[in-house]
Amino acid sequence: MEEGTSMRSRSILCIFLLLSLFLLTFGVLAFSQTVTPLTDWVGGGRGSITVTSLPSPTIDSVAWDMTSLTPGGWVTITVNVKNEGGVADVMTVQIGLPTNPSLSDVQILPTDISAGAVYYPAGSTLAAGYHQYTVTSKYAIVEAAYQNWPAGYEGTFSIKVKVPDKDTFTFDVKSVARSGSTWISDPASGMVDQQDEYVESYLILKRFTATVVGGGTTEVPISITNYARYPNRMTQPSMVVTSFVVGYGGFNGTIEALNLPLTISPGTTGTLRIKVSPSSACATGTYDISYQVLGTP
Repeated sequence: MEEGTSMRSRSILCIFLLLSLFLLTFGVLAFSQTVTPLTDWVGGGRGSITVTSLPSPTIDSVAWDMTSLTPGGWVTITVNVKNEGGVADVMTVQIGLPTNPSLSDVQILPTDISAGAVYYPAGSTLAAGYHQYTVTSKYAIVEAAYQNWPAGYEGTFSIKVKVPDKDTFTFDVKSVARSGSTWISDPASGMVDQQDEYVESYLILKRFTATVVGGGTTEVPISITNYARYPNRMTQPSMVVTSFVVGYGGFNGTIEALNLPLTISPGTTGTLRIKVSPSSACATGTYDISYQVLGTP
């Protein structure tokens, strides 16, 4: 009886020991899986992100106060430029003068951005290709540079130029802005200037005169020069006159261009032929008409 009791006691003790070992083993494993980190250490923090935009120079308007060439007279050119993007480290407004007037024939007028404006004569060393290299200029430019141009700010640049005795007076306009090492320009295509950069080109032409009998016709030549701009690496395009638009000023009849489109190669002068046809009912007298020639680039 004692031996049976002893065996049961040993059996119970063995079961207890096995159960304890089982609980201890799996309890430790469960506890270990709960508290052991996935990495050796864990950290955290916060940050802030500021998103900015590049500057966006935009030529809002270009105006001049001479409707037809008056050699020896003075033309005032006014350019309004707005930054429609983020703050620019520096933004420039340039008026290029392929007719190459001397310093005595150019006046920089006082405006909000003219304080740092500079006249650069032919022979100046200029940055080109949007500040990738330099060139020696072939004709004069006038440039205003404005530091830290604010977002949304519109500035005005204005000059006066003495008009040479030529068939065509032309000037170019562009604006370039820098943010860090990035340069942005307006325009971004079209005519190429001596700095291998894009420009808007404007022409003022000589007044033509014509005498014609009512009911008859006459032809009038208009000379248009595509001045050489001497780009260094890019190719200056030809000018192509595509449109001739007339303001009749009370004239009764038709005025039309006969040879459109007219292509004018760089450094050459083309002739636009105009046909004037007053109606038989057109009153005698002199009529002051206006016209525009438009084209590419």
